Amino acid sequence: MKKILIFLFILISAGASAQIHKGIRELQPYSDQIDKLNEQLRSDPRHFPEGYQKLMAVSYAHRDSALLSFLYVLQGSYHFYLSRKDSAIYYFEEAASIAHQIGNSQIEITANIRRVFCDEYEKSALELSRRMFENFKSAYQQNDTINMIYSLNGLGLFYDRMDSTAKALNCHNWALTLSQSSNLLFEESFVLNNIGLMKLEMGLRDSAYADFTKGLAISQQLKNDRLECHLRENLGYYYLESDSIEDARAEFLYVLHLGTERGFIDIELASLTNLASLEERLGNFSKCDSLYKKSLEIAKAERMFHAVSPIYLGQVNLYTQIGKTKEALALLDSSLVYAEFSSPLNIRLAYLNLKSVLLEELGQTAEAFKFYKEYVALGDSAEEVSNIASIAEMQLQFNDEKKEKQQLREKSKLEVQLKQQEIDLANFRQRLFILISVFVVVLAVVLIYYYRQKQKHERQFSNTVVNKLEEERGRIARDLHDGVGQSLIILKNKVIKKSDYSAETQDQLNDNFSEIIEEIRSISRSLIPPELKRLGLRKAIDNRLNEVANASSVFVSTEIMDLDKLKIEDHQSLRIYRIIQELSTNTIKHSEATAIKLEAIYEGKELTLIYQDNGIGLDRDKWKSADNSVGLRSILQRLNYLNGSIKIERPKKGFKVIMKLQFD
Repeated sequence: MKKILIFLFILISAGASAQIHKGIRELQPYSDQIDKLNEQLRSDPRHFPEGYQKLMAVSYAHRDSALLSFLYVLQGSYHFYLSRKDSAIYYFEEAASIAHQIGNSQIEITANIRRVFCDEYEKSALELSRRMFENFKSAYQQNDTINMIYSLNGLGLFYDRMDSTAKALNCHNWALTLSQSSNLLFEESFVLNNIGLMKLEMGLRDSAYADFTKGLAISQQLKNDRLECHLRENLGYYYLESDSIEDARAEFLYVLHLGTERGFIDIELASLTNLASLEERLGNFSKCDSLYKKSLEIAKAERMFHAVSPIYLGQVNLYTQIGKTKEALALLDSSLVYAEFSSPLNIRLAYLNLKSVLLEELGQTAEAFKFYKEYVALGDSAEEVSNIASIAEMQLQFNDEKKEKQQLREKSKLEVQLKQQEIDLANFRQRLFILISVFVVVLAVVLIYYYRQKQKHERQFSNTVVNKLEEERGRIARDLHDGVGQSLIILKNKVIKKSDYSAETQDQLNDNFSEIIEEIRSISRSLIPPELKRLGLRKAIDNRLNEVANASSVFVSTEIMDLDKLKIEDHQSLRIYRIIQELSTNTIKHSEATAIKLEAIYEGKELTLIYQDNGIGLDRDKWKSADNSVGLRSILQRLNYLNGSIKIERPKKGFKVIMKLQFD
């Protein structure tokens, strides 16, 4: 039974519709519609006729013969799926005729390949292989990769039927190589399936399993349910060979469910017969009989007559085992009625053999012997025919070998030329790669150098600006303190001593002059903090924040003892001081805060300053984007000089900034 089911698969896989139209220029305008129709043919044939009629209307409207001939190929494949062989032959021949008239060799070869498969049961494998080889030659001459794959697949199947296993495997492996090199996943998957079937027949079970699983993965990647069904069906055969009965049952049941759901009548039928064979093997005869009966019902209803005789023979074997000899004889006669639709010689041989066995069991020895003699005679005749076919095949092989040698010489010559071209191309690519690499490296070096120089100049400019600013601050502070301040003291003394003001007025003038002088001193100290050199950075910052606290109602807390660990230059200390000064000034002026906190953490060579208040907060984006944000720019300039970075956070309330400074 298994071999018959494999033939069923061969017919289906050979008729599968490839993406042949992708390489045909005349069909490019209809590519999307043909893709959809192809998908319907592969995955759910029930919806194929509707899409087919729509495209046929387009072909008639445009008078497009190329589209018409290709649609005939698809229609022939559709009838082939449904085992309507006569209709399939008609459409394939019409497609080939139209394609020949318009000079489209690719469609013509495709139609001819599929036409060969329609004679699967009527012609000998030798004749079929000859016809398929002609198609292969035509495809090879046209450099038609897809048709080469399909004709090689057909040759492999026919050589296998003639027991030329080595030649069959060579054809399939060649088809596999073409599929993989052209990235034709669908074709690669079904060729892997056929190779796996051959290996399974040869007893190479592990290798067959590897081919099946690889093909299955591709079918799932393509989401092609029909292809997946076939591969799972053959995995079921593998499990049967390996005595993994439950695994086989699971695969057959899955295929049955998917085939029934998608309307794949042929797959549904194959799954039922596989399950029947499995149940017979387990001794579940009643269940087996029920499955065979359901299979017969479907095969007859769907006019899949090529499967009827093998199913009857399966039932006859079952009834023979369970002792239903008379029922077996009746079914045996029925199998002969449908023999012409499958393989008449094989069915006739099985019929005669079983007939003699059953009659012997009924005690009709003379009648049994008569059928046995006919069985032997027919077997001898079949063997003689086989021998003639073998001789003819040897002659064909000899002719093929001569042609192959000539082709090998031409191929070798071509390969040398191609190899030289590949070497030249590889050398060119290598030189181009080196040139591009050198260019990229040089460009990267230039960009890095430019970027670093730009940063260096920007930093130098920033430092120059800050230094000039500090120098100007110092000059202004000295002018205020030594010039304006001293002048005001002298003026105060002159005004008070030489005036005739009353004592009360003199006291008021003295107070006014003192306030102005103190204000000037305060401005001078803010411009150049004298305590920075005298007391150091930590104490200078403490004094600054204490002044803030004394001059306002803001509570100030500090944790800055780590500043005493710093060993830095005076200009660095001054910049840190200015940053804290700027932040505290912003808090007093804008934040409405009641508390300020400053932390300093010194670890390794990094100083972290954390400044925060509990005021109304600050819009970080506005602060950063403001063109006139002098305070922020001055902070960023000083941080840049100190190799520092700034991070402004958004606490629930207030303002918080974290600055990190790097020191060597």
